[in-house]
Parts: sequence; C-alpha cells; structure tokens
Amino acid sequence: MTMRSVRLFYLAFTVILVGLGCGAKESGAERVRISPSTKRGKELGRTLLHLAPNWKIAEDLIARGADVNAGDNFGMTPLHTAVKEGHSDVVEVLIAHGADVNAKSHRGQTPLFWAVAKSDKPMTERLIAHGADVDAKDSYGVTPLHGAAHAGTADITELLISQGADVNAKDNEGRSPLDLAQAGGRTEIVGLLNKSGTKE
Repeated sequence: MTMRSVRLFYLAFTVILVGLGCGAKESGAERVRISPSTKRGKELGRTLLHLAPNWKIAEDLIARGADVNAGDNFGMTPLHTAVKEGHSDVVEVLIAHGADVNAKSHRGQTPLFWAVAKSDKPMTERLIAHGADVDAKDSYGVTPLHGAAHAGTADITELLISQGADVNAKDNEGRSPLDLAQAGGRTEIVGLLNKSGTKE
C-alpha cells in the first residue's frame, strides 16, 4: 500500500468515525476498534488525529480521547502535520486543546520549521502568536531564520527578525543565516540581514 493509499484510507475511516458518533452508541468492541488514540499504519505510526482534514473532525477525535501530542514514527505530532498540510483551522483546535507548539520531531524540528519551509506567513504568524520559539534549533543547529534565509522568503525573514530571531545564530557547521543567503544568491535577504545588524 502506498503512502497516498494509506492516507486516503484513514481519511475515509475518520469520516466513518464521525458518522458513528452521530448514530447509535457503539459497543465496547466498536469503541476499541475505532479508538482515535490507537496508532494506525506501520509505515508512519500516525493516529487519526494526524490525518484530520478539518476542525470538526479534529474536535470529534479529541472529544473521543485522541492525544494531541502523540508522535508518529518520525516524532511528528498532529500539530506538525496540520501545519505541513496548511490546515489552519485544525491548528487552532489543536493548540486550544493543549498541543505543544514547540514539540520537536526526531530531527529536532518544531511546527514552526514546517510553516517556514512552506513559505506560509499566516501560519508562521499564528504559531509565533501562540508562543512558538523563533530561535528553536533542529538536530543540525538550523533555526527557522536559517530556513527562511536559505529559501529566500523575504516576508518571513522580516517577520522572524521583527519577532526577535537571532540573526547571528550558527548551525552545527558554523553557518549563519547570512552565510546561507549569500551562498544562495539571495540578495534581498542579505540586505535585510545586514540592515538588522548581522555580523559578517
């Protein structure tokens, strides 16, 4: 079964789960079988909440006991995947129910890394507003600002700087956001970083 097939299967399963919630009360066996906190799919180790496509389904799963901070085989929480998929409504529900905005995957990446990687400024703003650490480092010492500088996303670079991101942060290879911007020929980013007081 391909990853896409697994995803479609569990999205359909989630819809069935919500439908069951509107019908007759489940038997004990059914309750175990559809338990939203049970991990599904050996390939990814994700729960149904990881795959929730909208806030209504997310709310239903959480009401049934789904763990908002459950990690998959890569340490990705439902918040990581919601950010990655651009599901802002699901993100709000997860955070409202106690999802850790600074949870790290096995590579040390927080949900903010994914918002920056997707060049999603509204999502980046949302996470920061809820307490996301703009200076979080992954396993390679990379910060969100490193990612924005490397990608050349000026609006997100400006946002991170305005929120106090360390413009002189070094990754494990001693590279700063400026180093990455210069290496990638990101002249606009170089200008922004120089203006912010970065050190050569």
